[in-house]
Amino acid sequence: MIGGAPALLQALVAGSIQVTALSPPTIIVARDKFKVNILAEPPRDFFSTQGGFAVTDRTLAEKRDLLRRMLRARTKAYRYFHENEKGTAETLAKYTRLDLATTTETYRMSKFGFTTNSVLADQEMAILLRDDAKTLGLAQPVAPAKVFDFNPQREVNKELGIK
Repeated sequence: MIGGAPALLQALVAGSIQVTALSPPTIIVARDKFKVNILAEPPRDFFSTQGGFAVTDRTLAEKRDLLRRMLRARTKAYRYFHENEKGTAETLAKYTRLDLATTTETYRMSKFGFTTNSVLADQEMAILLRDDAKTLGLAQPVAPAKVFDFNPQREVNKELGIK
């Protein structure tokens, strides 16, 4: 394993690899700065989670208020992300030290991958668990209820008026 997208781009430019998958904004930098031939954009039909909170049952029971505060902050950030392209692109430009045009394109290329309510649909959970079972060589996927508990997120969404 070489590393993340920037390391993969370096390897591609150096010629130590001939093909790789890159994510935004690295794919845009590869195209614009290094004139790399981009064969496809990030797949919109490939489902994957981009992040979440993993906690033990004990933490969920004993520190539920802390978890809810964390979820509330992330949910407000996601709302800002979905409702404010310019502000999000500007923040991304500052964080990545890339130009605004690149970060705006990154935003547009990536937006589809972020839920608006931070809750996976039943079909999305089934796809993830099916793929994990296949990767791990399990006969059957694990039941969604054993892995996912969106009740704290649903409570936060209700408080914030998000459906």
